[in-house]
Amino acid sequence: MNINKAMRKNRELHKRLSRRLAVLQECDGYRLIIDERGNCCYYSRVRFGENNNKKEYLGTYENKIVRALKEKRFIEQALIQLDRCIRKEQQLSEVQESFDAEALNASLPKAYRLSEKHLRELIGKSDAQLWQEQALKRKNELDAELGVRNPHELKHVANNGLRVRSKSEVIIANILLAFGIAFVYEMPIQVCGSWFHPDFTIYCPRTGRVIIWEHAGMLGKENYRADFAWKMDKYCKAKFVPNVNLILSFEDNNGNINAEAIVTIVKEVILDGVQE
Repeated sequence: MNINKAMRKNRELHKRLSRRLAVLQECDGYRLIIDERGNCCYYSRVRFGENNNKKEYLGTYENKIVRALKEKRFIEQALIQLDRCIRKEQQLSEVQESFDAEALNASLPKAYRLSEKHLRELIGKSDAQLWQEQALKRKNELDAELGVRNPHELKHVANNGLRVRSKSEVIIANILLAFGIAFVYEMPIQVCGSWFHPDFTIYCPRTGRVIIWEHAGMLGKENYRADFAWKMDKYCKAKFVPNVNLILSFEDNNGNINAEAIVTIVKEVILDGVQE
């Protein structure tokens, strides 16, 4: 992301969260306690310095005090990170640090973690979510115009209900979903005058780049090999470069895919070397 755009976005979010924190006075002096019963969570609060025997029962997540206590903890930590990001941006540091609301939320104690809906209400949609919404809208428009290729082949289902054409594509889709990466399946694009449907079109969260992913699953078949070579020639002429804006993955001679290799590709190409 452009540093000026990142600075403006961070400052706007800092101001908005600061205003919100100022109205959460009812939370001052209290900490939140979570009680998990099966799949249900119930909350209580207790004053700082007092033991849990004096806790006040609040109920479920929907209780306004529960939501406020969660928000207060998240905002306090978010402002610390945003302050650090803004200072680095002002210094034009070569090592830029981006604010990651999802990572911050996941790092909080379980009692204070916001639901995905609550997080989005508080900080707004991420750039990746906005990109995905726009890309899906465009895909639907193009699918209506061009038609969906062999829809009967879309018989394998990923964890989010997405239908894809092969078991290998299910594995790739599920890994992308596990890492929280925004993508669109078979987004039509025009390359050197021809319409292609790359298996995955992906938004890189740390850079804002868009990458296409082609998975070659049947290179043992002569016609498939010829078609794949023709497609790669078109991609090359259109300045698609492997591991820059194009990802390629393959199956072995038995039709198997290496899931660990896919995870490595996601980390090193899409997430730019992120570690566990």
